[in-house]
Amino acid sequence: MDYEYDLAFALANEALSFFVGSGFSKHLTAGNMPDWEEMLEAACTQLSNSEAAKQQLSEAHKSYPLEDCAQILELAFLREGKDFRKTLAEIISATPANPGASSKVKVFLEAHPSVTVVTTNYDVLIEEFVAPGKCNSNYPGKPISRKEGAIDVFHIHGCVKPRSPPRAKRQVGFSFNQLPSTCYVRQYWLQNPMTC
Repeated sequence: MDYEYDLAFALANEALSFFVGSGFSKHLTAGNMPDWEEMLEAACTQLSNSEAAKQQLSEAHKSYPLEDCAQILELAFLREGKDFRKTLAEIISATPANPGASSKVKVFLEAHPSVTVVTTNYDVLIEEFVAPGKCNSNYPGKPISRKEGAIDVFHIHGCVKPRSPPRAKRQVGFSFNQLPSTCYVRQYWLQNPMTC
């Protein structure tokens, strides 16, 4: 199989899609974007007993995937009347892009706006830094937009975006899919409630 030919063919036929994950965001931020585990640990610092929360997160991660651990942590935030998703959005949004790291990506995407980007990342580095004003940003809970001549970006796990339509004062929100493993989270929560 000739991968270079396949890529060139897809690009020439305006059918090229990139599937990117945390490594892409790490690259665009010179390694500063936290991964899932680092982000959840950082979120624990917002709880009243952050050390206990970090310990319980570590214990939960031995038996459950990080997505389930995030839901468990969100329950701890709810118990304290805090907004978990807003906290994650703030952590992600506080990580600046590195202009030198994205220049080649920016040039490529500007030359090929028919490229589609599918990402597991919550950040909007592509939309706001690499190709500002030239992207259709799509994420769960938002109708899919199809603006002609724009790069389609699909955030399959969710995205740091306002939860509600624009108003005089926009709230930072965080949207991610309801995971099918919610029953496991509830089972864990009943057996091991966070005491923080």
